[in-house]
Amino acid sequence: ACTNLPQCDVEGSVGIPLPKMTFCIWDNENNVELGYYKKGEICISGPTLMNGYYNRIEETNAVLRYHDDGILWMHSGDYGYIDENGCIFLDGRLKRMIIQYNGMKINPFEIEKVLLNENDVLECCVVGIPDSGHGRGFLPAAYVVPRNKSQSYLDLENKLRAVCETELQERYRPSQYYYIDRLPLTANGKVDYRTLEQKAKEE
Repeated sequence: ACTNLPQCDVEGSVGIPLPKMTFCIWDNENNVELGYYKKGEICISGPTLMNGYYNRIEETNAVLRYHDDGILWMHSGDYGYIDENGCIFLDGRLKRMIIQYNGMKINPFEIEKVLLNENDVLECCVVGIPDSGHGRGFLPAAYVVPRNKSQSYLDLENKLRAVCETELQERYRPSQYYYIDRLPLTANGKVDYRTLEQKAKEE
């Protein structure tokens, strides 16, 4: 549906729409299309749109929806934004959003980006853990694969907490840090954040 081109190859972007394809950013809470640089769900329309999931009507209806413009849009489940040049930027998956006790949403990608900027971090994945203090909602927790396995976890945690205190708003700062030799992967090679969510509940 989109691609990078030599004359339009912006760092961090997944490209611009292919011919006859249209993108929009959708606010699912208010059911409105968002403007440039506003973050929401990436929706796609055009001739290459799928017909639906085979014999899975409910799932098809959840993904393919008509908007007020009368056009059928596919809700991708991806979270991102579009700039004024039509470049599309992907910031993560909606399913991974961490919703706090007060309804505020946290995008784990924003936290992971800060942690991965540190040379001491080889890999990381941020997941939501139950907020026992408020009795509802979730807090961000970080699973970290250290680059140097002999490094003190306490020293690394203190360093990461200091970085997050400088780089992130308070609600984005991980409440817990867990250290792991490697991140679990799904069958298609993506980080299995569901397994980490369950593991965090048991820690």
